[in-house]
Amino acid sequence: MSLGLLVALVVGSIIGSGIFGLPQNMAAGAGAGAGAGAILIGWAATGVGTLMLAKVYQMLAVRKPELNNGVYAYAQALSGDHVGFNAAWGY
Repeated sequence: MSLGLLVALVVGSIIGSGIFGLPQNMAAGAGAGAGAGAILIGWAATGVGTLMLAKVYQMLAVRKPELNNGVYAYAQALSGDHVGFNAAWGY
C-alpha cells in the first residue's frame, strides 16, 4: 500500500468513527478550558504517536519476517509463551 492510501485509510477511519460524537466532546472540552489550539495539539500528538507505532511495527516486520502470527508474536519471540499469551489476551 502506498503512503497516500494508508493516510486516506486512517483519516477515513477517524472521520467515520468520530464524526457524530466529536463536535459534542470538543464543545464540552472547550468550555472546561481546552481551546481549539489544545485540541489540535492533541490530534497532532496522537497522529505522531500513531506514525511512530506504525514505524516500530514496520521495523519489526523487516527484521523478523518469519513472525507472521500477529502483533503478539513479537512479545512471544522476545520473552516466551507466557508473555506472548498475555500480549495476545491484552489485545
